Amino acid sequence: MDILSFNNIPDSDNNIAACILKCGFENVQQVRRALSACNGVLDIHDHKALESVGNIIGMSAERLRDLFITIKYAAPSLLENNLGDKKEPFQFMQPGTKSCLLGCPRNLELHNQPAECKIYDVDGSVTTAYRITTRCRGCNSTYHYDMYKNGASGRYHFYQQPQKLIRVSLQTFWTQKLYQLFVQNILQCHASYRGFSETYNEAFGRNGFSRKHASDVFIRQEIELELRRLQMDFGFSNQFDLEEVLPVLEALRCETLYPHTHNSLCQSKGCGVVWSADAIWNIHFAIRAMVQDNTVDNIKLVNYPDVCTNEPLRKLGSLFCEQHDALATERGLPNNKRFQDLHLQGVGVLIRSLKSNRMVLPTSSQNDFFENCIDDGIPCQKNLGQPKKQPVRSRGYFAVVRAGGHIDLLSPIYKSESVSQVFLILLAWKYLTLKNVPKPDWPKYFLAYDNMCHLDKLKGAQQDLPLPEPYNKLWTEGMTKVIDRFHLGNHVGHECKTTYNPQKISDAYPNLSSTNTQSCEQTFSWLGRFRHALFKMPKHRQIFFLHRLILRRNAYLENMENVELELSDSEDE
Repeated sequence: MDILSFNNIPDSDNNIAACILKCGFENVQQVRRALSACNGVLDIHDHKALESVGNIIGMSAERLRDLFITIKYAAPSLLENNLGDKKEPFQFMQPGTKSCLLGCPRNLELHNQPAECKIYDVDGSVTTAYRITTRCRGCNSTYHYDMYKNGASGRYHFYQQPQKLIRVSLQTFWTQKLYQLFVQNILQCHASYRGFSETYNEAFGRNGFSRKHASDVFIRQEIELELRRLQMDFGFSNQFDLEEVLPVLEALRCETLYPHTHNSLCQSKGCGVVWSADAIWNIHFAIRAMVQDNTVDNIKLVNYPDVCTNEPLRKLGSLFCEQHDALATERGLPNNKRFQDLHLQGVGVLIRSLKSNRMVLPTSSQNDFFENCIDDGIPCQKNLGQPKKQPVRSRGYFAVVRAGGHIDLLSPIYKSESVSQVFLILLAWKYLTLKNVPKPDWPKYFLAYDNMCHLDKLKGAQQDLPLPEPYNKLWTEGMTKVIDRFHLGNHVGHECKTTYNPQKISDAYPNLSSTNTQSCEQTFSWLGRFRHALFKMPKHRQIFFLHRLILRRNAYLENMENVELELSDSEDE
């Protein structure tokens, strides 16, 4: 192979990077192994010796000789610090591609000087490495270690295949094992970012491991994993702040339920036929102190909470989202938290009047449906957590959990746990659950909710829905509705004890080992422990954090069930 031309300065960072780029990182490693195999002495004129060493590493004698000569001339320090040497070996972090991904015929070139980085490992070791960045002069695309910049669009993308190291910052990387330890500490031990970083520093006597490292690496890596799970290629405008994709991921999350693969153990608990629904109030995020009418496709949600659900502006003391902050500034209205109890109704009226001028009126059936999202009133009264003034935080989350403990759905709720919100959330969940189930089988499924008597008395729940058949009967005939066993004793209505009695589940499925209608409450005992870590997170980051935790928790439960089944099978044998 051709000898590379280098600077007159031997063993400079530039020479090392150019040698790695020209020869290939894997080839350099193979030559290092060959040199180690012959105790650091390799005679390039001894063809038999080259053949025997080449057989060990899977390389021809000619190829080994050419690579050895090139590396020895260009960057001889790469052939030092071999196995058995006490000195720290060189590590180089190459981009995820050796050729231009846009199809340019030109070879990639070194973009800048190699940057020194620190790699944190699970055993507490910190290794120095050199990060290499390349560029294609044909299309002006830049290739970093874990992302590349498309020269045509200027957007940053992840490579098709993930890299072995995880970026925290341009100067700091984690190994996969360290990241898995970090995530499992969050999932199993409810560790916070600060808690894990302080634990790592104290255990290994280090000071450079910070809370911000833990926060940044979690969001960055989980975004990458989520995009790979969805097989989605997203172009980022900035390689350092990836949170612009979070609203997109949230929209996709709302359209599906969390996946779950059944097994005999979870089915024996009623998984797949029994679900429990409830709300958790102690996990919430900041919203805007704005009164406004909420609409979906220009259909007014009449009895839906009249709050702005957007994230606040990222500036100190901001009361409003970007749109409402600009409008308040234009009208000379206060937009700081010091005035949070002033002028809110006036701004809300202003917003409504401006929106009504360009809003398309809904059809009469749709309008009547949302008007009827109000209950007739029955003796059973439940504390729904109604606020005494316009809230500046959401009410919490509403969840639907399978009897086996697997979370099916998580949706934020606002202002209170109102039956109008719960009704619409459960309608969407029922559609996703029953859309592939024949209508005659709908009553075989059970849904438990502590306020089911109130919910089922909504005017909209007692009539056909404005949906095509058979989904117009989705509420009245879709699933058997019961009150969970834990809260049934608090109900005083006769109908609660008869129509919504959870004993119906045991009567329909007498062979189930248990009929767990408290799966939501049990899940919240785990989820509620994250409330302090989640309190200061903005909306999209908090929802994404919970989304990724739910995926991991569901996978963990499935794995534990499979392990338990394997153990029981081995005991039977």
